[in-house]
Amino acid sequence: MKQPYDIVKVLYGSETYFKNCPGFCKLHHKHLTTKQIKQKGCLGKQCKYLDKFEHRYWEIREKRKQLKKGGNLIENKIEYN
Repeated sequence: MKQPYDIVKVLYGSETYFKNCPGFCKLHHKHLTTKQIKQKGCLGKQCKYLDKFEHRYWEIREKRKQLKKGGNLIENKIEYN
């Protein structure tokens, strides 16, 4: 298991810390940053080569999807007495 401050190779030949990478591309054998995932459209294409890591990006994305669907999150509900 990689540590958060290990340096890894990302798409297009650059390097970054492992903590900045929410996913891994099994086709290219490179890590992906959040910006690269958005630019390449991996989620929109439902890419089968994208391997998701435990990362805060996925939690934030899931919360935004819930809010967009109808706001079923507890934080979004307001209860009046």
